Amino acid sequence: MDKKSFQKFKKTAILIIAVIFLVQKSFVYFQEKKETNEIVFYTLPSQSQTQTVTRQIAEAEEDVKDGDETERETPEIQVSKENEDKININTASAIELQKLYRIGPAISERIIEYRQSYGDFETIEEIKEVKGIGDKKLEQIKDQICVK
Repeated sequence: MDKKSFQKFKKTAILIIAVIFLVQKSFVYFQEKKETNEIVFYTLPSQSQTQTVTRQIAEAEEDVKDGDETERETPEIQVSKENEDKININTASAIELQKLYRIGPAISERIIEYRQSYGDFETIEEIKEVKGIGDKKLEQIKDQICVK
């Protein structure tokens, strides 16, 4: 190996080592950043839960206006255990719908557009009318959704 080709080899080796070092440092940086900046999604109360609480507050205010100052327990929202962790496809936002298995932004928007065009879903099977959801996808998400 002559002196000129050795110099070229040496420069190439140094360049490769520098690139590997930079890639490794970048990877560590983004891993640390990912751990500190996690996105948290909060679930809002369903429309029926909000209506129930609003009605109970209105009744309590009416009682106070009428002079009924009897002490009462704070009203509790009754939610059946069966639908507690399920997503109501009639009221869910696009972000909530995207929590479903293999439902991305495009399909979640189609679900919302279908709701706006045709009204609420009567059954969970009706979601198959949305482009991109067939028998297979319904089978995968049916235990995660409900209609109320």
